[in-house]
Amino acid sequence: MPNPMEHLFASTSRLGTYAQTSYKQEAKTNTPSHSTNKAEPIHSWLSRQLPSIPHPQFVRPINFLKIGITVTAVLGFITFATVALPYILPVIQNRNLWAAISLIAVLLFTSGHMFNHIRKVPYVSGDGKGGVSYFAGGFQNQFGLETQIVAAMCEFCPRGKAHLPGTCANG
Repeated sequence: MPNPMEHLFASTSRLGTYAQTSYKQEAKTNTPSHSTNKAEPIHSWLSRQLPSIPHPQFVRPINFLKIGITVTAVLGFITFATVALPYILPVIQNRNLWAAISLIAVLLFTSGHMFNHIRKVPYVSGDGKGGVSYFAGGFQNQFGLETQIVAAMCEFCPRGKAHLPGTCANG
């Protein structure tokens, strides 16, 4: 009965540089070079090159560091939430805060904020004479600042009484 170690040395000497080249190519295709999973390709290569001898099963050890970091992070978050909840809960349950957030969202989206995100429009543009143009000409054009100006006019000049920017009729 041949010695398994002799078979190992004989097969590697016969393969020579071909084995090294194929392993390098396999390592490049199977795992990235910055990866820490380098044992699996070596185990599979040895299993293919030495089919006649028994191979140990590949088992990764338990990653206690990952478990420790996860448990510490979860316990830290639970502790932070428990300590901060009496201070944060009144803010979250404040009706005026939610009314203000809702009003701002409605005004922004009504004035064309989503149009700006979808179309990726510029914030302002030059007018060609060295100045800045805040309002875009045309029917399907709009600048980013124009959205904010229209939202401010809707907020501070209610009921459609905004005749010119800066002259709001209160009432």
